[in-house]
Amino acid sequence: MPATVIVGAQWGDEGKGKIIDVLTEGADIVVRTQGGNNAGHTVFIGSQKYVLHLIPSGILRRGKSCVIGNGVVIDPVSLVAEIDGLARLKVKVNGNLFISETAHLVFPYHRELDEQRELLKGEHKLGTTKRGIGPAYGDKAARTGLRMIDLINPERFEAKLKLKIRENNELESYRPKLKQIEQQLTELKQQLEIEQRIVPDDKQVDGFITMLDAEAQKAGVELRRYTSKPTSSKEYYTEMPFDIELDGPYYSMLNFFDRVGKLERIVNISGLLVSTTKNPSAAKAKHTYQYAPNESVVATCTATTFFSHDLNPGPAAAGAKPGTTPAAVNR
Repeated sequence: MPATVIVGAQWGDEGKGKIIDVLTEGADIVVRTQGGNNAGHTVFIGSQKYVLHLIPSGILRRGKSCVIGNGVVIDPVSLVAEIDGLARLKVKVNGNLFISETAHLVFPYHRELDEQRELLKGEHKLGTTKRGIGPAYGDKAARTGLRMIDLINPERFEAKLKLKIRENNELESYRPKLKQIEQQLTELKQQLEIEQRIVPDDKQVDGFITMLDAEAQKAGVELRRYTSKPTSSKEYYTEMPFDIELDGPYYSMLNFFDRVGKLERIVNISGLLVSTTKNPSAAKAKHTYQYAPNESVVATCTATTFFSHDLNPGPAAAGAKPGTTPAAVNR
């Protein structure tokens, strides 16, 4: 089933609600996938103003089914008030609004936590709406929050809510001693020092790129650009993927990848796409299109290499000499 997705690419307030209202005319189902009642979609129909916080704006059109998905955090009091407000404006909310039973709930203690955290940050505060959205998502991530399905059984709901409130009160009253804080800071500094030692330095990265460029020249292609990605650190080595782009004759490109694939430093070549320079958007997966041998093409891929390191000062780890390939990473 085809779907149209609206994504806000800024910090909010881009006018998503208005765009959705226009597009819903040709849709059967309108879904809210994430967020909470800190959002506000204002829609005018004639002179009548409708302000929506949780319910999709498709609710204002007849014959549309609206869904609040499980990625939304729902303040039940706010939701009921919103439904009642629409009813007062003669908007039907009966059989046309569906709510995921696994959507998490926002409670007053979430709002209190939100406000207190902002106060503690002082001038570095985030500037939240203090409606408890962040803390509610925190409970969702920790799998400790209450969900819509918990409202079905009043006794179970009350028991779980009391337990959650007690847990939050205990956490808020807990204050680590100064010695414990200092110990945590010391451990953190030690971890940071280790991380700095295992991340490849600029010389190692430049050396790898120089090697790739040399192989490209030997094969008769041009290494046009590259970007490195975050590293994946192992015990004796660090993997680092590079996104690279090459330009040259198709046959020379195949020669390049044949040469590079045999290099000891290469862990993997992935995501290879080849396209003609005349039509870069027509990228084809490897071997799905037969180019002429001398046809000029552009190739993009991810080349993953490794940089060996020694976590311990002095003797090399596990007997491996610094700068050599440990047995653990031999292919």
